[in-house]
Amino acid sequence: MEMSGVSDDIAMVQLDGVTIEQDSTGGRILYVVLILGFDVHKIPVTGHLHNIRQLGRYNREEFVSNVKDLLDEFNLSDEDRTKAVKDCVRVMREERLITR
Repeated sequence: MEMSGVSDDIAMVQLDGVTIEQDSTGGRILYVVLILGFDVHKIPVTGHLHNIRQLGRYNREEFVSNVKDLLDEFNLSDEDRTKAVKDCVRVMREERLITR
């Protein structure tokens, strides 16, 4: 997904938060929510959480690396990117889906 501004420069997006919501098939997924102007974009960070539970927990370092790589595609400030990663790790710990 490309988010561009009026002058075709990449526009800054802002972090709105991290949430777990159901997708169209009923599975729960962890999303990072980004805002660009009046548009809200939900970026899926995980697959279905019940599948993760069945297969085993994520390794924390690998999970953090994957989230950072995913968020690098968007023009987030370093502060927002760091907060998003920390919030994702916190939620995954609360769900008991990540190793320490």
